[in-house]
Amino acid sequence: MVLSGSIILAQIVVPGAAAVLAQLNKLNSVCMPLRYIWVFVACILLKKAGDRFGQEYKFTKGKVLGAWCLFVTLACCVFGKYSEGPSP
Repeated sequence: MVLSGSIILAQIVVPGAAAVLAQLNKLNSVCMPLRYIWVFVACILLKKAGDRFGQEYKFTKGKVLGAWCLFVTLACCVFGKYSEGPSP
């Protein structure tokens, strides 16, 4: 509630409200994919500890998919953070 109220207040008070929204949009597009890094780390750790758990179903046979997804997501987030885009 405080965050949404401050965004509404910023749009009323700040003359360049479009710039504020553009920065928030860029921040959101970088930060939201970062939460999936934990999913890929868990995937890697489960693949390493696969012998200790029962495996009735295997999504993939290889052990590289989690690391590949982790690397691609992390690279896109880092490059998105430092990219040229809408900024005030």
